[in-house]
Amino acid sequence: MRFNIHCRYSGLLIGTLDYELLAGYQPYLSHWKEMQAMHPAFSMPTGRLLAFTRSTYEALLARSEDGEATAAENALLQVSWLATLHSLGSIRQEAIALPSIGTVHRTMKKLVALAYWHHVLDSKRFAFPEFKVNRTNSNGRFENIDHYLDACFAIKDDYDKGIKDLDESEKKAQADRALAKLRDNWMQPISKKALWAWVRAHLPNKYEADAQGWLSTLFLGNERTICDFDPDEVDMMDQIICGECPAGTGVLKAVRARIEEVRKIITDKREAFSIDLTEFIPDQAAAVAAPEPLRKDFDKESSFIRARALWWLAQSEDKRKKGL
Repeated sequence: MRFNIHCRYSGLLIGTLDYELLAGYQPYLSHWKEMQAMHPAFSMPTGRLLAFTRSTYEALLARSEDGEATAAENALLQVSWLATLHSLGSIRQEAIALPSIGTVHRTMKKLVALAYWHHVLDSKRFAFPEFKVNRTNSNGRFENIDHYLDACFAIKDDYDKGIKDLDESEKKAQADRALAKLRDNWMQPISKKALWAWVRAHLPNKYEADAQGWLSTLFLGNERTICDFDPDEVDMMDQIICGECPAGTGVLKAVRARIEEVRKIITDKREAFSIDLTEFIPDQAAAVAAPEPLRKDFDKESSFIRARALWWLAQSEDKRKKGL
């Protein structure tokens, strides 16, 4: 027989217990049906949990936002988020609950920043207000968690106003420095779709037709579609987006990086097909007058291919100059 073991907080399957029956009787394990099992994320030390949550989020963000992540990958993001929330020490969860993947994307950075600050502070005097999760308050998907996190940040900011002890004040300052460093080092989303959604939200209505047409095709395109555009159109896209979207944000920095990526694709493609004959054919006249190379005149196939290519290029250039 098999007994499935589920996490008491997330409800995720975390293991199984295989056991034998004897004449219809189960083995005796004290309170085994009432066991309180938790996902391994809840057993990690706080520092290790925060590092794991952050690295997992950065690794799976783009795939998850694009809808390409597997169910297991999304579940890992969700349970890491939930364990990080519990690390605040103020969560009273009385029912199985798991955030939607949308809630995870919307609040992960804010939650990790708050949990990291609380972990570095390491103060027994400080506590966030209690957040209760049960079957009666209808918050099993954590839709209202934004308000709770905002309240926690407000309490954090007010905390130093009442600090009188020098040691406690230094702990607060140290935690603030750690939080600032964390914010500076967050990776920006690398999903093209996520970046484009941000751009669309800031473009005025006068660019709606462009945003639905060539702008989105160029920004979201692959190498094949991007190469249908000219460098001037990339410059125009750059001017429109950077002129309308708010500066001073990490998201705009990531958007600019995507624009430069598009520009490089077009530049590299054009350079690859722009051939300067003088670089390969020192004596243009001699190359034009020479007969077409034949395979029997060369020892190696590679030498024949190169010679014939240079001869063909010379003939093409000569015809171009003569207007043929």
